[in-house]
Amino acid sequence: MVNVPAAVVVVVAVVLVVGLFVLIVRLAAARDLAARRGHEPGEAAAVTLLGGGAGLAATYLKPRGDGHGGEPSASTLRAERLEELESLRQRHLITDEEAAARRAEIIAEL
Repeated sequence: MVNVPAAVVVVVAVVLVVGLFVLIVRLAAARDLAARRGHEPGEAAAVTLLGGGAGLAATYLKPRGDGHGGEPSASTLRAERLEELESLRQRHLITDEEAAARRAEIIAEL
């Protein structure tokens, strides 16, 4: 039997716990974002697990109606999308590079 130092076991356990915590936070955020945008929360969880942060941003930062029968202006939609994008970046659900790329795409739509 191999003797593994206790410190290694502790480090591995901490890494696993932190990884699980990050996964749970990402899934919760994806489901919440999907629900707020009128998408299926289960699909958001699948995109998060299988597609990573870029998949989440690409799928759930789409324009939407205001829910009152009228469509908001294009500038309002862009502003909302940029705010959500920044929120994802601040919560570390997407990288700075992913956020910058997606921000450039949204701004290019002007």
